[in-house]
Amino acid sequence: MFLDGYAFERATAEVLKKHQFNPRVTPGSADGGIDIEVTRNGLKGVVQCKAHMLSVGPHVVRDLYGVIHHTRASFGIIVSRGGFTKGAVDFARDKPILFVDVSDLIAMQEGRDVLAAAFSGSSSAAS
Repeated sequence: MFLDGYAFERATAEVLKKHQFNPRVTPGSADGGIDIEVTRNGLKGVVQCKAHMLSVGPHVVRDLYGVIHHTRASFGIIVSRGGFTKGAVDFARDKPILFVDVSDLIAMQEGRDVLAAAFSGSSSAAS
């Protein structure tokens, strides 16, 4: 099923809501690199959604990392229909950035919290 960018963001927010996130989809045009603002376990996070089928590269991860620092968020999540390049994964290593791909979204829609480990018993996500 094809969803345009905003519909993909709204659908992602609904899935996150099912898993203890409090999401707020940001207005489209001037979102500052944030598609969804979330909180979970008292931690503030930012979410970037990529509805296209291209793999997300390191430039997107670098941009989100900058947004995390600029907004003083505790973590960031990149949701991608096209997956992630090795460069993206390598850049995110040891950073508070989580990746969610299509299979993760499907698992979450089915009730499995694939992000639970990042939030269990810690004061900082993805560490």
